[in-house]
Amino acid sequence: MMAWRLAGGVIREDYSTVHLNQLLEKAEAIAGRMLRLSVFYRNQNKEYFDHARDEQENRMLPSVKDDSGSHGSPISGKLEGLFFSCNTEFNTGKPPQDSPYGRHRFEVQADKLFNPDTNLYFGDFYCMYTAYHFVILVLAPKGSKGDDFCKQRLPLLDMANNPFLTCKRVEEGEGGLLFHHAQDVILEVIYTEPVDLASGTVAEISGYQQMSMSTVNAKKDPSCKTCNISVGR
Repeated sequence: MMAWRLAGGVIREDYSTVHLNQLLEKAEAIAGRMLRLSVFYRNQNKEYFDHARDEQENRMLPSVKDDSGSHGSPISGKLEGLFFSCNTEFNTGKPPQDSPYGRHRFEVQADKLFNPDTNLYFGDFYCMYTAYHFVILVLAPKGSKGDDFCKQRLPLLDMANNPFLTCKRVEEGEGGLLFHHAQDVILEVIYTEPVDLASGTVAEISGYQQMSMSTVNAKKDPSCKTCNISVGR
């Protein structure tokens, strides 16, 4: 484990690769069947997108990941990125119309962020005293600063063959890309580079803002046998 001194002199030890692989195995066991997806999406309030347009040259910029998830996560407080969702509703195949993060949603075609020039890493597996379990994945363009960071700390996943999020080339026709996500876990996908708003669309959702589902700085349930490993939280 690597140890880090936090505010107030508290020492936090990061999970080693061995520990992360143990966590990965636990997550794989409950991921469930795979469903099709076509977009990644990111919900925020209107002011967030206005600021991106007016002050950030129409771009969403990466920020340091908060302390949500496992106590020993090596990406908390260090990895910079943008959180995206990709889960779809079983009955519609589309993103849900509810979100805890804001009523405005940026949607981008999946291949803009996830393609053969991207590496996919497993980042974390946790729950928040609920029946829902979350898996954090990291998408990092190959050779990027984020990719270099993850390469030293996180398990690399096979983009075409893993139980969480896959990208496969269609053999027939023009050979486009086909994407699937795990049904039984909520995926939080961190993209490590800036994203131009012009690469997708921003629109207001019709559903509710479910604040109770927010994972901002959420603490992991240390008693859950499904998502904890022997080193503790």
